[in-house]
Amino acid sequence: GVPCYPNDTSAFLEVHLTPSGTWLKEEPRNLSIYPNPASTFTTISKCDLGSAILSIYNSQGALMKKVLMTDCIHLLSTVDLPAGLYVVFLDNKMGNRTKQLLVID
Repeated sequence: GVPCYPNDTSAFLEVHLTPSGTWLKEEPRNLSIYPNPASTFTTISKCDLGSAILSIYNSQGALMKKVLMTDCIHLLSTVDLPAGLYVVFLDNKMGNRTKQLLVID
């Protein structure tokens, strides 16, 4: 299996949508996306226990995918996503986490 690192201090993005536009804020969280960029699949890894809702949004803010993540690791197919930049939201009892995903051809 793929190890989880509870003390991971990688920077991830928190995205806030406002009436005047979008702003991003970096903050450390335990969320990994690899490979990134991805062409056919990517692995989403979270270290906390319990289920989470995983949502993928395109650069225009449209929801492209939404899945229930019940394990620490989830293999996500990207073949049905057009090439581009996406925002991955992970929401569970531990809070919200956000990171960018680049899908390539």
